[in-house]
Amino acid sequence: MRIDIFKKIVREIFSYGTYFNIVPKPNLRPNGISAMVKVYNEERYLEESIDSVMDFVDEIVVVDNGSIDGSWEKLNKIKEKNSKIKLYKFENKNFWNFSNYVIEKTSYRWLLKWDADFVAIVNKGKNELSFLKSFIDTIDDNIHYYFKIPLVELVGDFNHQFPTMRVRKDAEIFTYSDSARYIPVEKFFKTSPYPYKLPNDFEIFPCKIKMEGLKLPYYYRLGEIPRNIAFHLNIKPSTRYLIRYFWPSWASSNKIDNKEINELETYVKEWITKKWGFKNLEEAAKFFCDEMKKSLVEYDISLGNLPDNIKILAEKFYVESNI
Repeated sequence: MRIDIFKKIVREIFSYGTYFNIVPKPNLRPNGISAMVKVYNEERYLEESIDSVMDFVDEIVVVDNGSIDGSWEKLNKIKEKNSKIKLYKFENKNFWNFSNYVIEKTSYRWLLKWDADFVAIVNKGKNELSFLKSFIDTIDDNIHYYFKIPLVELVGDFNHQFPTMRVRKDAEIFTYSDSARYIPVEKFFKTSPYPYKLPNDFEIFPCKIKMEGLKLPYYYRLGEIPRNIAFHLNIKPSTRYLIRYFWPSWASSNKIDNKEINELETYVKEWITKKWGFKNLEEAAKFFCDEMKKSLVEYDISLGNLPDNIKILAEKFYVESNI
């Protein structure tokens, strides 16, 4: 705790370096917000996600990482309707290279990290991104800032959550500088990063992998937006949950019985037939989701009723629960 307080004090002191031309000023770019949207097989909520930020940012930089579910085709249709969207393809297995490519395509002072399954909260016509925009408009524009953005997460369907992950801080907004970039960060997972556990014979952990982390210069002040801004719709087809579960194992070592497998889905198919004894992905995915549902709880009403726009999405995308 003392170390964190000391680091915070150091950052606040050095943040004033912009006034003495010791560090670069954030106003070297035009004032405005660049939304950064990374896409991989997120066709389901793509349009709603982009629409929810459209009126509050100055550009939307969307980069597709080789989607095969129709995301790219939908993105091109969305782009035809709005000149704010800049659309690119960049296929790379390393998250940090992908994220840094997106940064290089931005133009404005503030960078908003916004995934394609994030949807801003809209109630009675009011979008919570208006609060975020007002918040950053009132702070010192001579100082570099980084803020985490709280998101309410829904899992499996529009009525459930993980009890220990009801609100996550996966979105972020920060001022641009040449030195703020994503880097590889090695992480060890003893168990799944999600709060569920399979029977022992079906566990694939532990594993060690390289994730991405944002490396910020010492002159950035760190903070958190003081209210929930959006929903994270972690509501996927059952096979997506299964494939995501295997991603850390595949990223750690893409070999099964010393056989190298370069495609994640192929890796999963090989594993579930050889080691789990299932005939196909659908059968294995049903088993996996049946196990996952044991860890879920109902939506916490203390977070507020579902916003108007999320209710509309729940009706539009109503499906039999994956769980």
